[in-house]
Amino acid sequence: MHDRIRQFKVLVECRSFTDAAKKLRLSQPALSVALTKLEKELGTPLIWRGATYFEVTAAGQLVYDYAADAQARHQSLYSGLAELGNHKQQVRVGMIDSVATIFCDDNRLLELFEQRYSLSLMVDNSRTLLEKVRRAELDYAVVVSQPGPQVPKNIEQQMIGYEVLLDVTLAKQWYADERLISYNYGSTTYSIVEQAFKDFSLLPFQPETYSTSPEAMLRLVLAGRGHAVLPLSLVDSYVVAGTLLLYPLGRDGYVRRSLSLIYRQPHKSVAIIRQRLTKILAAQNRQAERLVSVDD
Repeated sequence: MHDRIRQFKVLVECRSFTDAAKKLRLSQPALSVALTKLEKELGTPLIWRGATYFEVTAAGQLVYDYAADAQARHQSLYSGLAELGNHKQQVRVGMIDSVATIFCDDNRLLELFEQRYSLSLMVDNSRTLLEKVRRAELDYAVVVSQPGPQVPKNIEQQMIGYEVLLDVTLAKQWYADERLISYNYGSTTYSIVEQAFKDFSLLPFQPETYSTSPEAMLRLVLAGRGHAVLPLSLVDSYVVAGTLLLYPLGRDGYVRRSLSLIYRQPHKSVAIIRQRLTKILAAQNRQAERLVSVDD
């Protein structure tokens, strides 16, 4: 039954019998037979089949979560054994762009990790990272805090602190550039920025360009293509140098977004990340206050 549950997990993640069969190196009929046997053993249907699609039943979701939890415990076992044997254990961590920048620029944090762990780092958007943690493909991730309904019940979400976002434009623009370069529509950060504009900005919230990459947004701003609300960690040096100017946004002249750790099971290295990032984010807020006061 263990193999059939594993195969079912792959099927749910692939959302296709054809793709799952290829990944498992099985024939499609063999995968169908394995699923039928699993449903018979468990005494309940796991999916509802359509002509060109299938939907996972409530029982199927329970079986999937069981399989993902088992994979996470399997990884935890090998990590523990590696630690006992004085081997560096691999830690699979996901981060949004700005946090990855902070992480890679912080020598102290990197040293703490390198002493005990072998790091596998994935950089992506919050939604993708949440899905990777749900599938037990990451041990944990640092993401923009997600609204409650978006986080599965078997995923823990632990707040770290508030990251500063600044509305910036190219300094040599002699007029108020109203062309807004925005985070991708529908993302949590998009909603945060949209609300800040409605509540506090004199400029309209009318995005002309969308991007999932803060780095790409920054390049567009530096090219004089508009203004954008970006993480302080990406733009602070440009603001200090006078290359970028600030547009006041938010109650204090800048916007905050909450960052959280998400995981299935707590990992020992989570404490290292949380403690260090909490200090860095607190320092960011103090720095933002200085930048805004100087700009005024």
